[in-house]
Amino acid sequence: MQGSSTITRTRRPALDARGSRSSAGDGDSDLPMIAVILFAMTVSVGGLIVITLSHSIVETVLASVISVCAGALAVFGVRDLSRRPNEPRQRRR
Repeated sequence: MQGSSTITRTRRPALDARGSRSSAGDGDSDLPMIAVILFAMTVSVGGLIVITLSHSIVETVLASVISVCAGALAVFGVRDLSRRPNEPRQRRR
C-alpha cells in the first residue's frame, strides 16, 4: 500500500426551498414577499367580485384598474421569489 489518505468532508448547509445552499437564519426571509403576494391576490379577486356585482360604470372601471394593478403586483412578486438568490436583478440601460 502506498500510504493512507484521509478524506475530510466539509459540512454544507442543506438545500433551501430555492435550491441554494444557504445557512438557516441568514436574515433573508421570504415571508414579507409572500404576504404581499397573498394580499395582492386577495385584492385582485375582490376587484373581480366588485366588477361582477357593480351597477355603475365608474365602479366597474375603478375595480378593473385596482384588480389589474393588484394582479401585476402578485405576478412581479412571484417572479421576484422565483429568481435565484445569486442572480443579479436585471437593470435597464
